[in-house]
Amino acid sequence: VASGAIRSAGLLGALFVGAMGHWEGLLEVLHARGLLSPRFWQWLDILDLRDTPPTGDWLPTRFLWWWRGSRVILDYSLDEKPQEMIDEFPFFSFMLGDVHPHVLALPFVLLAIALALNLLLAKRPDSLPDSLAAGFSALVNATGGRLAFALTVIAIGALGFLNTWDLPIYLAIFGLAFVLWLGRARLTEAVIGAGIFAMLAGIIYLPFYLSFQSQAGGILPNLWNPTRLRQFAVFFGPFLVMTVALLAMVSRRATWQWQRELGGTLSVTILGPLVLLLALVTAFLVLPGGRAFVQNVLNDPNVQFALNGASVNDLLREIIRRRLTAPWTFLLLGGLTGWALAHLWAGTPKAPAGAAVAYPAEKFALLLALVGLALPLAVEFVYLKDLFGYRMNTVFKFYFQAWILLALASAFGVYYVSRELRGAWRGLWQGSVAVVVAAAMVYPVLAIPTKAQNFRPQPTLDGIAWVKNQHPDDYAAILWLRKNVPPDAVVLERPGKSYSYLSRVSALTGRQTLVGWDFHEYQWRGTLDVVNARLPDIETIYNGLDPSTTLTLLDKYDITYIYVGASEREAYAPNGLAKFDRLLKPVYQHGAVTIYAR
Repeated sequence: VASGAIRSAGLLGALFVGAMGHWEGLLEVLHARGLLSPRFWQWLDILDLRDTPPTGDWLPTRFLWWWRGSRVILDYSLDEKPQEMIDEFPFFSFMLGDVHPHVLALPFVLLAIALALNLLLAKRPDSLPDSLAAGFSALVNATGGRLAFALTVIAIGALGFLNTWDLPIYLAIFGLAFVLWLGRARLTEAVIGAGIFAMLAGIIYLPFYLSFQSQAGGILPNLWNPTRLRQFAVFFGPFLVMTVALLAMVSRRATWQWQRELGGTLSVTILGPLVLLLALVTAFLVLPGGRAFVQNVLNDPNVQFALNGASVNDLLREIIRRRLTAPWTFLLLGGLTGWALAHLWAGTPKAPAGAAVAYPAEKFALLLALVGLALPLAVEFVYLKDLFGYRMNTVFKFYFQAWILLALASAFGVYYVSRELRGAWRGLWQGSVAVVVAAAMVYPVLAIPTKAQNFRPQPTLDGIAWVKNQHPDDYAAILWLRKNVPPDAVVLERPGKSYSYLSRVSALTGRQTLVGWDFHEYQWRGTLDVVNARLPDIETIYNGLDPSTTLTLLDKYDITYIYVGASEREAYAPNGLAKFDRLLKPVYQHGAVTIYAR
């Protein structure tokens, strides 16, 4: 195989994972220019594109238009209120400068994928003893011996504390790679070996899990919000084209055995979720907690109005209506997942003893496609219960990982299909890929200059240069705090709402404060108890006139510095702020900022 083609496929993988967008960017251009009818945009039902009138320009100019790319999927509550799903993808997160765990864990995710591929490339033993422990012993040897096995456990297990959502996904990929490596005939030993690996990956990080607190409250059924195929295609369209082509070409080259398995795998991937949904609905109607949830939903007057009733039958009728009017995403994902599973389950011609697995690259690409398709399929039926109350966050975390897996499978698919086709057919395939990718590249090509203000400001790596330009007094004070205040100091400042400029001192110095962004404080803790207790005390410290009360509260929270800048002067009474001159020592004063120390 030409090394140039392999390198090109590798570069495509990097492009697809981290630098490519989806088709929402192209839709932004078409909408801005007014090239499609209002009826089309209503049908597509992507917020902003649906409601904002076109400008007549070729380039989107709507404020923060690029943000819409992370909110393509739209659900509706039972009372027809829109519920935006978070559907970020790696390029969007990079452009945003996101430092959430789903981004920071990405190198370890790619490492876990590489380790699974490495396992599939290992030579198999000439024979295995007839014991249940044989699978685990084979796994240790396949990873390269005890030291390499230990490092593999550490690397994949690390995903549990880096981004907990990732651990079960990549444990599954590693475990399935081991099943493929050991072979269908030794399925029991493979499952036992993979299970022991999973336990070790958890045990090695046991100190973290013993103190870990999660806001996850179990799994809930997604009863009435199937994803509409048109929105799903906008997000995953490029990868769907390439994944279908990969499956078609593998099917063309494969032996007939996969067709014999197809009926069984489709029953698992299509009938299985339907049976699961039916079981979940039944459980909700039978179990006390489920009945309470249903009754709470039906008690909402807006829901009663939308359903034209308040009975369980009215709710079931609406669930069936929504499912029957939008079944296509589920059927597509179920069909493609079953197709990939049939090939993996049927296997390929066996490698001789002591040799590597036959066709490991094809099998691994199919494995990535299988899991990448199964993740969005899962959120068609279930989601994790959290503070948001609907599937927004589960869609986010599953779609993000599905993007990575389908991107890698698609890159291999482009190479694989190109390798198998000849002449005009190869040219037609590669031209089609070029069109699909070009349409997806519209988003990053237009979003980058928009996000960078068309590169008008002076380029810099200083992440707080904007503060220097827009809030110079705060900027100077922040630099002083960084240099002169101990890292463990508590600096009181005005708390604020999420996505505002407030909490700027703690964010940009790393020093503690009493309350940051209020909703994010709630989001990470799962309760507002601490925030609600502290907010009145902050108000009293800044606005109160009683010196004794002020000092008592400063002692209560071990506050060592009080920050008074333009934001504080805007929110608090002048006579309340004036008392600090009498009680405390001003250690910094410049422009509108005064910092007091105890």
